[in-house]
Amino acid sequence: MPIGRAARRKALRWLQRVMKDFFDQWRQGQSGGYDEKFRIREIAAIQVPTPGKWPGHKRGQKHNPYRCGKPWDEAGPRAYKSKAETVADFLSKKMAPAGFKFIKILGWGGLGICSLYEVDDGDGNKIKVVCKMDLNPRQKYIHREIASHVATAGAKHIVQRAILQRHHTQIEQVTKQLRAFDPPDPGKTQAKAVNAPEGFELIEEPEDEEFEVVDQKFVELDIKKDLKEGLDADDRMLFIEFMSRGRFDDYIRRVAEQLSEFPDQVLWQIFDCLFRAVIGMAYPTAFHPLNTDPRTEHVPTISETCRGLPVLDSTSHRDRIIHFDLEPLNILVGNFDQDEHNVVPLIKVSDLGLAKTFNGKETNAWAVWATRQSGKHHIFAPEQHTEEWDYLDELPDMNISETAGNYNWWTNLYQVALVMWKLITLHDYEYPPVIEEIEIKQIDGTLVKEWTYGGYLFHSKFNHIDSDLRNLVALCMIHNPTHRPKMQDIELCIQKHLDKETTANDQMVRLFVDDFFGGPPPPTRVPDPVDPKEYEKLKGWRIEPMKNETLEKKKISSIMKLASKFAGWGF
Repeated sequence: MPIGRAARRKALRWLQRVMKDFFDQWRQGQSGGYDEKFRIREIAAIQVPTPGKWPGHKRGQKHNPYRCGKPWDEAGPRAYKSKAETVADFLSKKMAPAGFKFIKILGWGGLGICSLYEVDDGDGNKIKVVCKMDLNPRQKYIHREIASHVATAGAKHIVQRAILQRHHTQIEQVTKQLRAFDPPDPGKTQAKAVNAPEGFELIEEPEDEEFEVVDQKFVELDIKKDLKEGLDADDRMLFIEFMSRGRFDDYIRRVAEQLSEFPDQVLWQIFDCLFRAVIGMAYPTAFHPLNTDPRTEHVPTISETCRGLPVLDSTSHRDRIIHFDLEPLNILVGNFDQDEHNVVPLIKVSDLGLAKTFNGKETNAWAVWATRQSGKHHIFAPEQHTEEWDYLDELPDMNISETAGNYNWWTNLYQVALVMWKLITLHDYEYPPVIEEIEIKQIDGTLVKEWTYGGYLFHSKFNHIDSDLRNLVALCMIHNPTHRPKMQDIELCIQKHLDKETTANDQMVRLFVDDFFGGPPPPTRVPDPVDPKEYEKLKGWRIEPMKNETLEKKKISSIMKLASKFAGWGF
């Protein structure tokens, strides 16, 4: 029986009360283990919406973060270890007939598990793939994560989905062999007599034994092909590329444990990788090659750039993916290359299980309010935790509140800035976060007063870190998302600082990278310019300068020059 409007409104009001109570506890640092069942009386007494208008910010508590602890001994929370091992055993048995060999469990959380498998690609090469699966089959997080991976296919700095059907190239080779041994058709083949009795013809055929061996091999490979196609189509499992150097969180904790620090050049490179992932999530499907289906085909990756794409703001009604769980445990480290990752290895954003797509036209008030608790408590964005929510009736209205529910690409930017905050300070996140109004320099050099959660970055103990980097990170942590820097300006700023650095010739940087990332980077080389037609083949792309009223003509000219140096771009 359909739920009536009155019942839906009553349910929404209860959810609003729960959210207000939860975040009141959260602001006091007491939301751990929160359970509404034990606070029914308090919740029922809450009035929603709060009458009047949000009064504005209050001065937060003093900064008191703790230095990062040691890397985790376990690959996940101990409470879920037994369940994870059970699911891993089930997976290994399910995948064995398709030729996949179980290697080990990579990690698990409260929602799912990651396992590493090895498979022969048909040419004698061993390919490693990672399989993710929900711990609880009723949760359906993997189903949503597959959709997010399909949408971000081709984005170089987001972990890519692996298509298992690719790893049976030997099928075609065996098929060709079989065709060479097809039994001749008597109606089409000239008879060839070899000592045959008069009136008879002898048709030469391949030896039975030889034919049967090839046929059996073909059948086995064909079965594996079908099994791989079945695994690809199974929305209970997600197969992704293997990132050989593991979790980024481990590197942060190792650096903190050894009382070391990330050099400026390395910090800028990492920020570049993470920001490009933000671009990839801001423009779903934009990095898909035309005439390809990422659900069933492998999509080559290309370095993300916002140049040539429409500017996104609060009035844009284009789909964008909001990660909600973007933190070091969900960032993975890959290999070096001789292009843009010749100083720091390729770093990618992963774990899109909580990701949701928004376009500014949402009508489901319950779904929008429920996003407030998406992700871990210590990385909530202001769009989730701001008290402005308490004064809203139903759906967020940007005419009333500029922050509450204003989910856009800048929500991912805030969580990336949190990661950079942790890299710079080598401290665990402040919980709850401390906001303060400070005078801060915008990218164009203008000084403004803003409420930001990045004030701790300006403590004198971090003065040895590039002030431009600390300033940019603090800008990206401004409470009002519309006041955070524009995407095009950030891209230009990062590229300008990367161009200034001579990282490959800096011995200290090379020693750091060798020590913490396991192996020296390859020799430096300038990335080869790529034919602009490579981008013209992508969906949603247009080859023209960025149209941004805040950029002067000389800035546009600079962007075009800098963009020509991007890996995967040329003019």
